[in-house]
Amino acid sequence: MRVELKDFTQAINKVRSLAEGVKNAPGIMLEISEDKLNVCYSDGKKSLIEKIDILDNTENPLEGRVILNIKQIQNVVESLQPSGAIYTDEIELITEDNGRMRILGDKKVRFGGEDSTEETVRSKMNYSINYYRPEESVKYGVISRMNYEGIFDSDEYDVWAVNELRDILERTSGEKNKTFMCLR
Repeated sequence: MRVELKDFTQAINKVRSLAEGVKNAPGIMLEISEDKLNVCYSDGKKSLIEKIDILDNTENPLEGRVILNIKQIQNVVESLQPSGAIYTDEIELITEDNGRMRILGDKKVRFGGEDSTEETVRSKMNYSINYYRPEESVKYGVISRMNYEGIFDSDEYDVWAVNELRDILERTSGEKNKTFMCLR
């Protein structure tokens, strides 16, 4: 499965900022379908789903859910970032039967003049990290129990009148005699 590195990096960075300060972050779940990759994270209090378009999922087709260690995938993504004229535009994710995921990327250099540019591959990066299936452990199963689509793609939402919302907030607040400001 191939995806744009910039999109994958953006998703991992969002998870990083959300998981910052969480001592035992359970991991990142990749939910893979035919043409979409959902990067999901939840620690029970905060949740995130980031949707990424899959460029190609035909050569080594992946589908289903896998859990990755947050630190390991962050380290791989950091090492693939551009440096000067050297860049990586796409990465390939390949799961192996031994519980390892390979992440491949080409380090390229673009050069040329005004009329044309050329790019050449200078090196090939090949990383291998562990992945887990949600059903393998209670620790990883917690991540997959969350209905990420239901949280973030709901067509239903509550509508409150300002006075009704103010009344509800006053009753649920632990602080007495506090005024709530509701803006329209």
